Formats: sequence, C-alpha cells, structure tokens
Amino acid sequence: MRALLLSAGEGTRLRPITNNIPKCLVPINGKPLLEYWLENLTQAGINEFLINTHYLADQVKEFVTTSKYKNNITLVYEKELLNTGGTVLANKEFFKNEPFMLVHADNLSFCDFNTFINTHNNRPKECEITMMLFKSDDPSSCGIVEIDENNIVQKFYEKVPNPPSNLANGAVYICEPSIINFMEQLDKKDIDFSLDIIPAYLGKINIFLNNIYHRDIGNPISYGLAQVEMNTHIKTPIKAVFLDRDGVINEDYGYVYKQKDFKFKKNIFALLKYYQQQGYKLFIVTNQSGIARGYYSVDDFTKLMDWVKTKFLEQNITITDIAFCPHHPDINKECNCRKPKPGMILNLASKYNIDLKSSILIGDNQSDILAAKNANIKHTILVNKETDYKVILSKYSNSSPANMIASIQ
Repeated sequence: MRALLLSAGEGTRLRPITNNIPKCLVPINGKPLLEYWLENLTQAGINEFLINTHYLADQVKEFVTTSKYKNNITLVYEKELLNTGGTVLANKEFFKNEPFMLVHADNLSFCDFNTFINTHNNRPKECEITMMLFKSDDPSSCGIVEIDENNIVQKFYEKVPNPPSNLANGAVYICEPSIINFMEQLDKKDIDFSLDIIPAYLGKINIFLNNIYHRDIGNPISYGLAQVEMNTHIKTPIKAVFLDRDGVINEDYGYVYKQKDFKFKKNIFALLKYYQQQGYKLFIVTNQSGIARGYYSVDDFTKLMDWVKTKFLEQNITITDIAFCPHHPDINKECNCRKPKPGMILNLASKYNIDLKSSILIGDNQSDILAAKNANIKHTILVNKETDYKVILSKYSNSSPANMIASIQ
C-alpha cells in the first residue's frame, strides 16, 4: 500500500511556532512530526510515500534528503495549494490504481496501523473508504460522525455546535481507487475531502476507532499537550488469547444460554491460568446466532456471561472483555463481526492496543481459524471434543506457548 502524507499547509493556527518551520516538521519530544508518520507506517508495511509541499518547502526537502526513508519518498511541490482531494487527483498515477492511505500529517497518531489496514481489507462490501476515528475532548471543533450497528458512517457534522457525539474524524483514511474516479467526475481542481467526498459517500464509509492516541496539532495549546501526552498515553501493545466460547470454554450442547446448561470444559481453568501467567490478556469472541433466531435475547446472553466471568474470577482468572455477534446471514443483513470475518477481533485489538502477531486464537471450528487468519493472527489452536488441556499443560507447562500450540495441532 502507498500513502499520501499531506504536508503543504501553512499552519496558521499554530503560529508563532510555525513562523519559521513548516507544521509537518514541528518537533514532538525532539522528533519531527513527519518522522513519526514515516516510522509508524513503514512498520505497518507501507513503503512508498508521496509528500506534497508548499510552505517552507525547502525545509521539507532538506528533511527528506537526510531521512533514512528518502528512497521511499516522492516529493511534489504545489505552487498553489490544491486542497486534499486536489492533491490526490493531481497525482493519481502515483497510486497505481490500488487502495491507498490518505493522511493529514499535521496530526499525531499512534495505533496498530496493521489492524487499521486489516479493518479496511475486511470492510463491508459496499464501503469504499475506511475512516480513522477518535474520541474528541472538544467535539465542536471536529468533524463528528454517526455510525450504524455495522460501523458504517451514516451522518457527518463538520464543526457544528453541540454535535450528537464525540466520535471524531481523525483525517486519516484508506481509500479504494474508485474514489479517484469520483473526483475526476467533479471536474474541478480544488477538492475538499470533508466537504466534497465524505457527504457523497455516507453509507459507504467503514470506520476504525483509534483508542490509543490521536491529536490534531492545530494550535499552541494542543502542541504543548502533545509534548506531555507522549509519555503518558502511548502504551506498549499487549498480547492476547482470543477464545471461542462453545466447544472451547464450555461443552457445546447447542444454543446454550442458561446457567444450568453451561458446563465448563475440563481443565479450562488450568489452561487459562497458564496463559495469564505468561502475560496474555484473555478475550472471548463468539458467534451467537441464537439471538438472531429468537432462541434467547441479548439480555439472556449478557446475564450468562456475567456469571461466567464471575466463575473465572473465583479462580483468579480475568476475562478482559467479551465480543459477540448476534447476527445470522439468513436472518440479518451481512455483518462484519460474524466469524470467519475478523470484525470482533479487530475491534478488540483497536480498543485494547493488542499486538495481533503475538497473540493466539483458540477455536473448535474452521471459521474460528479463518477469522484469526483474516485478522493477521499467526498462532491458532483448533480443539475438538477429545482435546485434553491437562495433558498438554503437564507436558508443556515449563515450555513456551508456541510449543503448546504445536502439541495441540
């Protein structure tokens, strides 16, 4: 994937800091803002960058010349600012008719960008854009969205008083190449993404919620906060074990929703204690089509799972969170959460800053394993009715989780 890092703005709101330095190069804890973007996106596998320049362009050029990423950067100078969409359209050949990331590089953002990319790759089929969102502490100064149950943007409010939520547009997008075709049909050079593109694509914009850190370095106060927040908000990614429920945690008798029918799998407590001691956080991700079929309600499911979490706590085991899909394709419209789609996993990864490549999924169905693959989880365990957790633990309790995985497979 290629990325456009928009860096040409004059940064007027950030003056006097930007009187003698372009906004994209202001230092955050001693490192230029643009350097953070190049570093984070390179780690996510993006290796071709387009950077547009205008204000104090020679400084940006000098920065690129001495950057370790210089061989992966194409610079383009705009004598007159073209606005977001105008820059995309003027450089359409750079994107090779492939999906691309569009970044307002005057933001400071940290998240699992691999998960961001995976969220786009597994988006609902009608969506052509994936928008990064964050929870704003000043929503009236941002573009605010309303989303539906499938995490698709339905309404957009650009800097209005008393907006309906605090879910804000982070001005970081992944776009399908069809967006460029739409821009060409507008038949103008100055194209504003917020005003010209987003309203036209409502109902076709997927979302990714950045729960780690995102700040618009828009004014001196915000700039000062970023210097402090860098040391307090940026957390080390965690590793997780994702568990299917029926057939993994409990015996699968079909559509279990009552305590009397919930029988824990033999030695499941010992298995999860082992992973917890190894530093893994524990999550449950479960398809619950019985809700869609009307066999039981969301409230029935929630009450049962509250009891299940309590039973684990009695064994000093903490289930960090539970995600469930209440849909079925024969009853509901297509969703992005039902396994083998990775929506539940990706949402948890975004919420808790999970390193998916270091995580594990345990399931009893190929749909579980495919969901892990679609979420870029490399380590999976496929169990069956005869799987004995205790035998595995007795053999590998002093070994690595990887060896345990190999033994089960």
